[in-house]
This record gives sequence, structure tokens and C-alpha cells, in this order.
Amino acid sequence: MKKNFASTVTSFNTLFTGMLNKITEERALRIVLDNLGYSEEEIQYSSVRGTTYGVKVYDVKVVADGEVFYYTIDMTTGRCSLKNIAFA
Repeated sequence: MKKNFASTVTSFNTLFTGMLNKITEERALRIVLDNLGYSEEEIQYSSVRGTTYGVKVYDVKVVADGEVFYYTIDMTTGRCSLKNIAFA
């Protein structure tokens, strides 16, 4: 079965748009740090893990000033959601 040129171009545009919109681990950490008001030099620890809960997200953990912050970052939109704050 032959594909027409227009459908092939549409498929590539969808693929590349998805790739461009994907948030990287580094960007996810930057979003959280910006939200918290810290720079990378001011924090004691950070970790970023990609997970899937029906939606692809990063779980981000940041330790700063005796507090542990847990966030989720949507891999596509960059939407930031605070999950929990714990005191060390």
C-alpha cells in the first residue's frame, strides 16, 4: 500500500514536534530549582528519574536547607507539581 506524500510529511511533523517538546532531565531539574528559588550551587542533593503513571513524568527530589522537596514534571509540557516536602 502506497503512502501519499502529505501523510508522510504530517507523520514526520508530529514526530519532530514531540521530540522538540520533550523536557530533558536537566530542564526538569531547572524548572524545580526555579520554582524553589535555588541555584544548583545552593542545594545539597538532587535526583531526577523518568517514570510513567499513565503520563510520562520525571520524579525530582531536591535537598536544600534541611528540607527534602519532591516534585513531578510532565515530560511533554514541563508542568511542575509539588508532591511532598519533608524535613531532614
